[in-house]
Order: sequence, then C-alpha cells, then structure tokens
Amino acid sequence: MRRWGQVTGRAAAVRTEYRGHFYQSKSEARFARDLDLRVAAGEIVAWQPQVRIPFRAPSGVVVWTHVVDFQVEHRDGSLELVELKGFMEQDAKLKSKVLALVVVPELCRIRPTRYTLLKSNGEPWPPPKRRGKGPSVTA
Repeated sequence: MRRWGQVTGRAAAVRTEYRGHFYQSKSEARFARDLDLRVAAGEIVAWQPQVRIPFRAPSGVVVWTHVVDFQVEHRDGSLELVELKGFMEQDAKLKSKVLALVVVPELCRIRPTRYTLLKSNGEPWPPPKRRGKGPSVTA
C-alpha cells in the first residue's frame, strides 16, 4: 500500500553509471557488476544489458516490445532473461506474466531460456500463476 507522498517505482530509482553504461537504478548497476564477476570466474559465458524482446501476435506481427534488464548466457548454452523490480506496478505484473507464460516458451523452441524476476535486493518475486486449463509453465 502506498502512503501519501511516498515515492515508488521509477521515480525512486537513481540512475547509475557502471563501465560507461547508465542503468535505471543502483540495483541494476550492482547486478551488472556481479555479472562481470561471474564472467571473470567462469560461472557464466556472457551477459547483455537492456535486451529488447518482441511480443508477437499469432499472425507474427509485433504487438509491443519489452526491454528486459539483462540477458545472461550460461555455460550450458541456455539463456536467462533477468529483470530487477523494486516495486511491482500493475503493468509490470502483466508484462512479466506474458513474458513468462507466452514469450519464454516460444524462445525455448530455439534455445533453452528461462525468465527470472528479482526484487531489487536480489530475492526472487513469486512466479506468475497461470489460470485456466492447459499445461503449467513456471518462470
């Protein structure tokens, strides 16, 4: 619940520079630093910030494009799409649910991919729930 005058979302984030790239928050810059350390340790192969993921209609037309905070390439060749959210706005809930339940399974046809939604402190948000019939998909 928000209180009167409380700043949330992007307004509370402090734009931060790390290695020549500006991140939307200090948490993202810290995560980028941690990814660099993981690359140096050989734990992951590579990573990219601010990767555009298209949301396509069944006809193939791009409906909108979502930018995930990080794309991480693991040693086994799989990809991980990582987003850091300090506060979960309503539109972010919808987009993360569509990404986890529709887009990621489509990407898995090309390459093993998973979606990770983290709080700004590094803890995971609960995975989105699928309503209705059909196979269950987890983020």
